[in-house]
Amino acid sequence: FKRHINRDNHLGAKGELADKFATLIRVMWNDDDHDNLPLNIASELAWEKHLMRNSSIVVSLFQGQFCNRLFVEKHPHLLTILDGNDTWNCPRCNCPRRTTKQLSISRLPDILLIHLKRFSFYGPFKDKRYIFELDA
Repeated sequence: FKRHINRDNHLGAKGELADKFATLIRVMWNDDDHDNLPLNIASELAWEKHLMRNSSIVVSLFQGQFCNRLFVEKHPHLLTILDGNDTWNCPRCNCPRRTTKQLSISRLPDILLIHLKRFSFYGPFKDKRYIFELDA
């Protein structure tokens, strides 16, 4: 298809739309990674794939969907930095890289259950917490 795209038309999009559409089709049919897709489309494709194997009343009521993204470049508003022993091994350059991690909820369940961490572990001992914290 690439030889049929008119990239020289000054009124057109220089073939960007055709390229993005080809990427979408390739990912949908080949089950490639979803890194090149917009987040909402990648999320929807992953959810549909999950439902093909896991459709039930429990899933429809209690399961949501997380979005876990890693960024090699620096985003100061993200909370988690993977560095030192926690560095991410980049599949492109095959080297450990300092990254930031963003975890968000892309689909809320009908019924949201939140687990409160009530106990702390210090070595072999377990202490009960009296102030609850949500783990980030």
